[in-house]
Amino acid sequence: MKSFIFLLVMAPVLLWCGLTVGRLSLNPAQLWAALLGQGDSLAQVVVWELRLPRALLAFLVGACLALSGLVMQRVSRNPLASPGLTGVSGGAALAVVAGILLLKSDSSQTPWLAIVGGLIAGLLTLLLAGGRQLQPTRIVLAGVAVTALCGGLTTTLLLQAEADAGEFLYWMAGGVAGRSWPQLTLLLSCMAPPLLALWLTRRNLELLGCGDEMALSLGLRPARWRAWYLILATILAASTVAVAGPIGFVGLLAPHMVRFCWPGQRLPMGLCLLLGGILLMAADLLARLPGTAQEIPLGVMTALLGGPLLLRLMVKEKV
Repeated sequence: MKSFIFLLVMAPVLLWCGLTVGRLSLNPAQLWAALLGQGDSLAQVVVWELRLPRALLAFLVGACLALSGLVMQRVSRNPLASPGLTGVSGGAALAVVAGILLLKSDSSQTPWLAIVGGLIAGLLTLLLAGGRQLQPTRIVLAGVAVTALCGGLTTTLLLQAEADAGEFLYWMAGGVAGRSWPQLTLLLSCMAPPLLALWLTRRNLELLGCGDEMALSLGLRPARWRAWYLILATILAASTVAVAGPIGFVGLLAPHMVRFCWPGQRLPMGLCLLLGGILLMAADLLARLPGTAQEIPLGVMTALLGGPLLLRLMVKEKV
């Protein structure tokens, strides 16, 4: 309970900081007036159209990635499983780039492209890792191969894009800059069904993580449920790619941080959601601190922060 309270307090604190920090700095009085629709019109636009949806979107993207990583690690029984290391993020990004450049798809089709691409890449990783007889030790190797393949194909497409290559390269770095309420609404509509399905069947997910023998003894079909949960995790991760580009480390790091900081939690879905959202909100806040000549892409910031943190956790846990 204390851990939930701590994270619940951190979220609004980071949200408040995210609303005040930027090229246009706002003091508490100016921010409160803008939230109430009063005061300077520029401050109102910055707060309501730029910073508030950006901060909320960063929280939701981080929450989706963290929960997706938790489910993948639980189902595959591999602590290194995550959207970025199973090919899901790479496949979703490849599908979005290919759809826009080759099929001339519009923004309304981007989520479907990302989900289909993520599902195909995830399925390919599973097949290479053993299919029904899933071998956890091969998941990362297969995921790295699929990610490299998707990355190579994406780079090839970008080389043909010419004038649009710069925009796509910035999108590939990941981030929530420039996103507003339409992207937030889109992500909410995509994440709500898998999130509800995971919550309603959380007991089966917990049993599946205990091993196939335990699941079979209680009447579950491990292969079928494993495929079901991996599909839900893929939809969560691919939806974030559609609105924020590929962002790494959150799906891998957040479940490990929850297990390390709050041991004894059998299936910490709520903690993982909150921590993932807070991590990405904090990374986005650091990426746009005053004094930087240009805003750091969010995907770069998560890599800079996530790498050392993950290494420290590995040393502490003796992984």
